[in-house]
Amino acid sequence: MDTPLPYVFDRLRTEATALIAATGLVAPDAITLAEPKAGGVQADLAFPVFVAAKAAGTPPPMFAQTVANAITIPSDSLFLSAVAAGGFVNFAVRPDVFAQAVVSD
Repeated sequence: MDTPLPYVFDRLRTEATALIAATGLVAPDAITLAEPKAGGVQADLAFPVFVAAKAAGTPPPMFAQTVANAITIPSDSLFLSAVAAGGFVNFAVRPDVFAQAVVSD
């Protein structure tokens, strides 16, 4: 039996990219997502804004805050939050929705 986990991880990346792109602040082809580095970062997926901030002529921490503030997370989203931290927008997964996606997909 194939595990749905890889599909759910693809959904996470697709959804995060769509949420960022929907802000109109970053072109979809300029969005690169990363796994948060270890060390107490409270995130499941991260968007390093450095390239996009440079293109916008805005300091990365300020740009990350602007993007995070502009993200609207729907109630059925896999994500619970998008929070700026330095030059990153950190996404936290909504555990109940994520678990349901893993068992049902």
